[in-house]
Amino acid sequence: AVAAVALVAFVLGTNLGAGDAGELELQARLVAPADDTSAAVTVRRLGSGRAVDLTSDTLPILPDGGIYELWFVGPGDSPDSPNRISAGTFHPDADGTTAVVLHAAVVPTDFPTVVITAEPNNGDPAVNGPEVLRANG
Repeated sequence: AVAAVALVAFVLGTNLGAGDAGELELQARLVAPADDTSAAVTVRRLGSGRAVDLTSDTLPILPDGGIYELWFVGPGDSPDSPNRISAGTFHPDADGTTAVVLHAAVVPTDFPTVVITAEPNNGDPAVNGPEVLRANG
């Protein structure tokens, strides 16, 4: 029984995220300014960058094929002078659940704010959509 539990834990850890691999650099709770939508982010340093575990059970599916994008934002970021690094895009499932591992070449202390935007799915890598969640570092 213990071996079976260990195997299930290993498989779940392998499939759901970085687990205990790498040095923990950041744990943050992202919240919406106007409602109770939220997400949790854990960043672990790996040999080749960072693994970003993102979980939420409250993100709705965006209309018109929109996608969410997770950003690490640095000081002085503005629409005219962006100072941010994308960790990637994602969709929640039909129930609003998100459990993804993204990878980014970012140093969280240099880009201490984590935000999620709602983007049009148009292939444009620039920020085009509104910010929906934020965690200040």
